Amino acid sequence: MKKINLLFLLLGFTISQAQTSKNNNIDIHYKTSDLIDFDLSSKGINVITKAPKGAKIIQDGNNIVVYGGKYFKITFIKEDFSNPFNEDEKYNSIAEKIADLKILASDSELSPGFKKFESDEQNGFLKRSESGLSFFYGVKSGDKAITITEGMSYDKSPDKFTKYSDEDIKVMYEAAKATVSK
Repeated sequence: MKKINLLFLLLGFTISQAQTSKNNNIDIHYKTSDLIDFDLSSKGINVITKAPKGAKIIQDGNNIVVYGGKYFKITFIKEDFSNPFNEDEKYNSIAEKIADLKILASDSELSPGFKKFESDEQNGFLKRSESGLSFFYGVKSGDKAITITEGMSYDKSPDKFTKYSDEDIKVMYEAAKATVSK
């Protein structure tokens, strides 16, 4: 009887430790060095990105979110190369698409809180606004344009958290920049 009670006690402790450990992973502020390769092809986006170990994929409408916990959420938007300013025109490259997104992101009427671009690259940018940092980054995958941005919709987020530190955004941006087509 003592052995059975001891077995249940040990089993209960192990399960409790596993649940505590699992719950603690959600509250980690990751560094770029914590990220590993993460393949999204199982969800129809043929890219490999970077994400924390144990990250999962969440469907958010037509978008795919890599969820690595409270402080790591990246949305992947799969689109064609249509120009939203001219439906009869197609972009020739990700750089052209990102250039137009940059125009929209810095427009004083569409983005009144815009302050500056903290990073401006051919395929992406890191933007400072009154509400903090945000980013867009683009990758071509086959005949599709994959636009990558921070966060996810509040109602789909398992932890209902949408405020990130500048460092969290920078880590997510580095993960986006490391994304490559398969």
